[in-house]
Amino acid sequence: MAFDVNSALVQLRADATELSAQLDKIRTTIAALENLSPQSSSKSSKISIAPAASGKLRGRKPGTAGSAKAAAEAENAIAATTKTGKKGKAGKKDDFKPLPVPAEYHAGLKKTAKMAFVLNGAGELSAKDIAKRIVELEPGADEAKTAKDFGFLASRLFRSKNINARRTGKSYVYSA
Repeated sequence: MAFDVNSALVQLRADATELSAQLDKIRTTIAALENLSPQSSSKSSKISIAPAASGKLRGRKPGTAGSAKAAAEAENAIAATTKTGKKGKAGKKDDFKPLPVPAEYHAGLKKTAKMAFVLNGAGELSAKDIAKRIVELEPGADEAKTAKDFGFLASRLFRSKNINARRTGKSYVYSA
């Protein structure tokens, strides 16, 4: 069987052209990830693409699934970052949303409404102080259970930006 040099040379040129196109796609992807222009990423980029770095392509014909996998993953990463404009969670809760304060207190109110009623105009109160005020308004309520319930509720309302809190030592004091 004779070795045809011309057909081997044509195949190598086609492979080199395809690899060059894939390398350009990778460079464009890197440039987009670094927020650089594609022209500046060719040789002066901080990230250089060495032959050893493209080791996944060795032994495979260009255009197979394994050679295009990295480029597809990079394109997906670009699409994910450009949708939100930034990495990480989008739409954080930054706005303070105060609780509506009921006009009068009665035992049938929800816990958040009770919390709003007690904190309204009271200044800063700890979870124990809130529980004491609620026990005063509702005779017969268990103070320990009330302190536990409203301590948890106060921390949840603080995390969701419905009430304010300030750390004092190991605990917090809450305000409306």
